[in-house]
Amino acid sequence: MKSEVTIVESTKETLEDVSNLCVPPKKRDEPTFVKGIQRKIEWAQSILDTYGKCAKLAYCDSELVGMLQYIPVPHEQIIKIQCIFVPDGSYHKKGIGTRLTRALLQDVNTYQSPIDSFIPRIILAHAFDIPGQYSQHAFFEKMGFIPVKDDPEYMYYPLEKGCSYSKRQYTPQQEDKGKAIIFFDPSCPFSVFFRETLISTLKKITDIPIQVVDIFLEEETVRKRGWVPHCIVNTVPIRSFVFDESFSVEVKKALSTHK
Repeated sequence: MKSEVTIVESTKETLEDVSNLCVPPKKRDEPTFVKGIQRKIEWAQSILDTYGKCAKLAYCDSELVGMLQYIPVPHEQIIKIQCIFVPDGSYHKKGIGTRLTRALLQDVNTYQSPIDSFIPRIILAHAFDIPGQYSQHAFFEKMGFIPVKDDPEYMYYPLEKGCSYSKRQYTPQQEDKGKAIIFFDPSCPFSVFFRETLISTLKKITDIPIQVVDIFLEEETVRKRGWVPHCIVNTVPIRSFVFDESFSVEVKKALSTHK
């Protein structure tokens, strides 16, 4: 490592850094990713306006080398780590992820919320794995996180003794019959790419109506359904990712439900 890595909190001046890090440089000029990056900038701006924080950033000199992105979820009394990422392999195994996570753990001990009565009791991490990167599940386990029993891809860190976390079950809605719902997450710069891929893939399989729900702008729509995946078809959660071979199989099976 060339020099000391510095961990700082995100600000309005670092919005482009927060939004660009996850997108490979060669893709940043592609129209789909331009839209995704812009949508994430807008999302990050709104989170900073509401909560004052959305990410810890790791810089080596002036170069951004890593990020831990998170968001308070007041109605659950948790802080959710949405992702932790160090894109450049030359910075792997340098302790950057550990320092980012420790910075958040230290920060929440003195967390001052702009929302009255919000005191975080748990840090929840979405420990999804990225090809070619160190297992996030193994990383968070090393940091003291505990797997969520009903979904080990999520892990939690209790901030109070005796606290535990279980994910809310998905609650089917009568109004979801006969259509597909895509849950759009603008906190990821790949969101527009994933949304457009989902729409085009679904249209190849079925002609049912497709609805897109912004999970932040339409929070109540999401909350009444409990846990939601990236896509629901005919009231059935589709657990496969859109690029998985099993995605179309799941969709077709869902279409045959509640005929």
